[in-house]
Parts: sequence; structure tokens; C-alpha cells
Amino acid sequence: MKYVIFLAGLAAVFLLAFLVSNDRKKIKYKPIVIMLVLQFIFTYILLNTSIGLTVIKAISTLFEKLLGYASDGVNFVFGGLANEAAMPFFLNV
Repeated sequence: MKYVIFLAGLAAVFLLAFLVSNDRKKIKYKPIVIMLVLQFIFTYILLNTSIGLTVIKAISTLFEKLLGYASDGVNFVFGGLANEAAMPFFLNV
């Protein structure tokens, strides 16, 4: 069932894009199909192989460090203005 919902959503997005297009005759379908196939290949590799999971873990660690630096920057700039126990909303999203 989840695959049917996925395909229906994908078809709906493409249909809406087609309907709001200014010049439908200039749409090149080959690059769209190539990009979709590449996206499915990369998704399979990243989610179903140990190398892909290692890459995702590395990216996750990088963003954790980046958010840590952002938190330190907010504490430096706003120091005593912020509540000590609460993190700013935009860092916890």
C-alpha cells in the first residue's frame, strides 16, 4: 500500500507541474526520467548498504557538530538574555 501511495504522490506532483507549465511542448522527459532513476539508485545504495549507512552516519555527525557550534554562537551573542535551561527554537527543530 505504501508503494501505491508513493506512486500516486509522484504522479500528482508531475501532473501539477505539467498543468502549470507555460510551454508543455518544450518539456524534456528524458532528463526527468534519468534523474528519477539516479535518485532511486542512490536511495537504494544509501539505505541498503553498509557503505551508504556509514556515509549517512558521517553526515549526521557533521550536522551535530555544526549545531553545537551554532549553539555556542547563540550563547556567545545573546549570553544572559536567553533562558539558561531552554534552547532557542530554531536550534531544536
